[in-house]
Amino acid sequence: ELRFWSTPNGESGAPAATGVVQANALAYSANGQLLAVGGTQNVAVFDLASGRGLYVLPGGGNGALQFSDDGQRLAVRSSGGWRLWSADKGQPVGSLAADAQGVPLALSPSLALALRSDGRHVSLVNLADASVVARTASPGVTQAVFSPDGGHVAWVQGDGRALRWQLQGGVPQMLEPALAAANAAPDEAPPALAFSPDGALLAAAGPDQVLRLWDGQGRPQGRLSASGQALHSLAFAADGSALALAQAEGAAWLLDTASGQLQPLRSPAAARPASSSEPGRLVELSPDGRTLASAAGGQLRLFNRASGQALATLGAAQARDLRFSRNGAWLFVLEAQQLQVWDVALRYKLQTLPLASDLHHNTVLAFDAGGQALLLWADGGQPRRVQLETRAITNQGLGPAQRQAVPGLPAVLPADRRWAGALAPDGLSLALDTGEGDTLVLERASGSELLRLRAAVPAGSTLQFSADGRVLMAWGAPGSQHQVLRWALPGGQALPPLNGHQGRVLGLSSSADGRWLASLADDRSLRLWRASDGQLRATLQLLGAPGWVAVDDSGGFEAASPDAETTLLLRSGPGLADAAPLGAARAQFLRPGVLQRAFVTAP
Repeated sequence: ELRFWSTPNGESGAPAATGVVQANALAYSANGQLLAVGGTQNVAVFDLASGRGLYVLPGGGNGALQFSDDGQRLAVRSSGGWRLWSADKGQPVGSLAADAQGVPLALSPSLALALRSDGRHVSLVNLADASVVARTASPGVTQAVFSPDGGHVAWVQGDGRALRWQLQGGVPQMLEPALAAANAAPDEAPPALAFSPDGALLAAAGPDQVLRLWDGQGRPQGRLSASGQALHSLAFAADGSALALAQAEGAAWLLDTASGQLQPLRSPAAARPASSSEPGRLVELSPDGRTLASAAGGQLRLFNRASGQALATLGAAQARDLRFSRNGAWLFVLEAQQLQVWDVALRYKLQTLPLASDLHHNTVLAFDAGGQALLLWADGGQPRRVQLETRAITNQGLGPAQRQAVPGLPAVLPADRRWAGALAPDGLSLALDTGEGDTLVLERASGSELLRLRAAVPAGSTLQFSADGRVLMAWGAPGSQHQVLRWALPGGQALPPLNGHQGRVLGLSSSADGRWLASLADDRSLRLWRASDGQLRATLQLLGAPGWVAVDDSGGFEAASPDAETTLLLRSGPGLADAAPLGAARAQFLRPGVLQRAFVTAP
């Protein structure tokens, strides 16, 4: 079926049948009067003024339709090449086959020319009679794009280098390599190409995660890094005065919430990849806020918050979670099969406690309400059970494990069901995703069921309580549109979700007073939110040597260095369609204090 939406208000019209089998492509004519819908077996063309179907073209396409810029012809691509039809009556007017002479890669906006590759050369072909207008050596070309005015065509060779041809004459111009041949992996996709709507800029985005821009004469106009360095873990200080960040590359940073200053933590060892890709806290601030613990690159380290200098490398740790005890005396390090207990003052590993086999998966650390006991929750074992393990925190470390079943749940779980869960920070409540569209919030102390959220949590979500235990959050599920869903407790009222990440959410932390939320995702950004209404306050990206860049919700930015500013791209024009480096507009958008203002709670 075909459905239309009104762009001003997003209202949907009534669906209409198309008669197209497995529709996979849409194209409007330039004047907006015609709409083509392509599928695997046929193509239908509709008159949008009347809503009437004009004709159906035989033969399936593979997801590519193109009207000529004058609206007189329609091109349909299939595995056999391109076929051209008159747009008014659907009569065949030409074709360009994929054969021994080459594969057509792109058509000009007028549908007068095509660029074709035979693996060793590219050719400009006249679609009226299939004659070759021009030809040049260029091996391994698999994609191409014409400029909107048809005056240029660009393509990428098999070695990753971008080329551009001015069609009024001249020879192809080799642009700055979009990807050095020596760095190209055999299974990597070639760089993607696009012209700006006015044809003034050509952009190439390659697997080296750099966007390169050229003007109409092929002169470089800037290089933009894709997204900065990957982030792995985050945690607010107990008093909300700082936010600690860990990068997957092994580095750590501190963001001061009062001043907005971002400080790198300097490790004596070279940065290495983080030891775990599972959700978990791999960076943690001590209760007094003076010391930060970080587990990355297989090493557990302590840092001085004030100076950012490393205090000690404690030892090897393939950590999945870190927690300081409430008094700051102990540091608990959860690994896949054991629990390490460190004396923080003496920098001494006091205990290494093996975990029971059913605590090897989905394990969560928390404390009881008074901070006198460490709690571990896990779902696993054979037969599968949900277990709570309690260990008293003493002056000599952790006491022996005490096991208890979870109130209100069966003793043995179905073997094929996933039960994700989270303990509240005070250890008194447990949230469980039953895997069947239900989420239970149980009060451990009384065993009573406080809340059942039905069909609210996407399957595969990670559950987490806010620091004050008043909000339950769910994130990271496949197909969750990169949202963080939230519910107020104990009533279960839905709160505004956090929307904005362009990748799967990997971590979440809330300040103890419940005013702020911070999230990170595999789009490599950290986002800061106001918890009361879910408003995005700032987006932060860590960029390695150039430092960092932060952008607020209105587009204002601040950056650590001029090099960091090269990661910013300005979108301009009536339809926000033109893309360009920041350039002369820098002064308009430079607004120091973006990170500091992010932690102001007033609207």
